[in-house]
Amino acid sequence: FNVNSGLLSLGDIPSGSSLIMTIDISLVENAPLQHEGIINLDFYTSTNYTQQCSLGLFVSQIPVSLNEDFSVFPPLAWNIVSTSGNTGGWSFSNSNIAGGTAPEIVALLFPLEYYDDYLITPVINTLGSTTLELMFKHSLLINLRNFDVSIETTSDGLHWNEVWTHIGTTIPPQTESLLIESPDVGSASFQLAFRVCGNTQQYMLDGWIIDDFSLNSIEIEPHGYIAGNVSLTSGNGDLRDVEITAGNVTKNPDENGNYVLTVNQGIYDVTAFLPGYIASTVNGINVQNWQTIGVDFVLDELTTYYCPQNLSAQISSNDITLSWDIPGSENLRNNRRNISRNERDFVSYKIYRNGELIAQPSPIDNTEYFDPNLNSGTYSYYVTALYSDGESVPSNTIEVEITLAPPSNVSFQITAPMMVLLLWNPPEETNRNFSHYRVYRDSDLIADNILQTYYFDNYVSMGLHVYGISAVYGNYESDPVILMVNMTDAENNLIPSITVLKGNSPNPFNPDTKINFSLNQEAFTSIEIYNLKGEKVRNLVNGILPAANHSILWNGKDDRGRSVSSGIYFYRMKTADYSAVKKMIMLK
Repeated sequence: FNVNSGLLSLGDIPSGSSLIMTIDISLVENAPLQHEGIINLDFYTSTNYTQQCSLGLFVSQIPVSLNEDFSVFPPLAWNIVSTSGNTGGWSFSNSNIAGGTAPEIVALLFPLEYYDDYLITPVINTLGSTTLELMFKHSLLINLRNFDVSIETTSDGLHWNEVWTHIGTTIPPQTESLLIESPDVGSASFQLAFRVCGNTQQYMLDGWIIDDFSLNSIEIEPHGYIAGNVSLTSGNGDLRDVEITAGNVTKNPDENGNYVLTVNQGIYDVTAFLPGYIASTVNGINVQNWQTIGVDFVLDELTTYYCPQNLSAQISSNDITLSWDIPGSENLRNNRRNISRNERDFVSYKIYRNGELIAQPSPIDNTEYFDPNLNSGTYSYYVTALYSDGESVPSNTIEVEITLAPPSNVSFQITAPMMVLLLWNPPEETNRNFSHYRVYRDSDLIADNILQTYYFDNYVSMGLHVYGISAVYGNYESDPVILMVNMTDAENNLIPSITVLKGNSPNPFNPDTKINFSLNQEAFTSIEIYNLKGEKVRNLVNGILPAANHSILWNGKDDRGRSVSSGIYFYRMKTADYSAVKKMIMLK
């Protein structure tokens, strides 16, 4: 409130007389509803009589009620603007085509002309309103879909916001009812316009007929306000084009950057956005009914310096999911400032792995990237933002290590001269589709597509050898598990005279036992273990073995790496011309 103040001398006042005093009060345009202005009055006389009082005045909604039946042309204080300057346009019509009572107003459009004509209401003070109710009768006479009609609003006479549009088809006589909630509602200089725009066709006389116009305010429910100022650090941006948004409410500031948002009671994230600038968001603004919360913004001009923020990665097997925050900086309140998803200068992101571009996703709010099926190794990632005028500096760089699960519990046995038996269990904790195993000796691949969890390496030369066993997942391979095996000639036994399954030792056993057998000639040999039900528990040997004395260790586990229970088990040795079964006991 602005109230005149000062000392007023009333002179001598006759007894029994009354006095009327006038106080001038003015109200600033953006004063919120229910704001209370206090006026203090001090009254005193020369006889030492004093009296003090206070008056409380509240800002209330200005009623809006504009009705027009178009009985006079042009309507009083309405304005007709034609940007085309062609024949026809808005005119008087002594008809009732729109469904009302004659006369009415019509936009008469002659053939082969271009029109862009406005019928504009007087300036209306809508301070305190957030929604206006519009009703009117109309009819659209048109045979070809060649122009559109619309309703638009403005608060400055220059920037118009479309609130209703219709393109092409005929509209029969009807009453239209609309709720107007454009950013211009709530302005002291609100205007509404009926607009026709487009080209008419040859031999066609078209028209939009309107009658019985009514625009009224809707009583405001209790609410609060977010008010403040927006400023720009640099650039050629227009403050009036900034969009201030809280929830589903959006308004534009005035030419000085001042704004007021009318919102329901609640907690809001308030954002200021202008194309070409880094949008700013202030989070967690708590608005109570009839209270005003101040929020100011400073918008920085968008440059290629602004890069994606907080790049991170999640690993699942050999898949990597990257995520990041959209480009931005910190504002004066240390709240996150982000480029709006509507930012027109943004083109895409560019994702780099080990220095090479691997993807270029968009739009700007797509802040995740899935990089699947990677081989074992260490990967370095960073992300940039590509704008219409160039590429940003990189985000933070992260390193991610992919480790495919290798075989577990790898061991070996020297079962005979020049023979090494490699043993292992399946990989632990993997959800990747397993394919097979590979076996390496001294860096050379000696066996591929191995499905069982063991491998016999025959005719191994004397000396120290390095073995590696890896797990293969489709096209990808784990790091090998390394074993060192030293072969000596200490066990250079003679070739046995017979093929025989000798037995196991110890027996009973816990947790493992060694099965001994001999071959008098090279043969395809299998040794299998069964439980009392006749179910196969473990396949220990299944391949060609040389003539020699052999031994193989059973660790008391089945083919899936699970420990077996106590009890009686049978083991069978079989070659092309020999078969034998023996019994052993597991004790726990």
